[in-house]
Amino acid sequence: MHLLLKRVRFEVYAGYMGILPSSVWFEKNLPGVKLSYELFKKRGPIPNATYIAAVGACMVWVEAVKNALNKVGYEKLDGQAIYDGYMQIKNFTAMGIFPGVSYFPGDQRGVSKIRICRFENDGSVSTVADWFDVPHNLKLKAQENK
Repeated sequence: MHLLLKRVRFEVYAGYMGILPSSVWFEKNLPGVKLSYELFKKRGPIPNATYIAAVGACMVWVEAVKNALNKVGYEKLDGQAIYDGYMQIKNFTAMGIFPGVSYFPGDQRGVSKIRICRFENDGSVSTVADWFDVPHNLKLKAQENK
């Protein structure tokens, strides 16, 4: 039985919709989600969405540090080098956990796509709207205040 079903009755969450910035537990075919299950197995049967996103975030951090080490080496590794390592990341998927993480000097969100999903009456989750770009709110806010 699905972990959510053990904790919450169907009628409580059926029809609930929410946004997802990453892949989640029901996408076991993705390598990053499979890895999350493997890392989580001592804690329980199914990793939650936050855990899977955190595994992906760790992969992004490792990528930034690898980029920094390749550029400056261990002896010169510092905060600026790691920041620059992040700025080199383009369309990094973290083994499928994210639709494509990218960093730019004017946009450090990393994840700029989301999707909308819904819990169904049988406990499954369906995608209502597949991955789509979200606006850069800080940029929009800055434009409003001009």
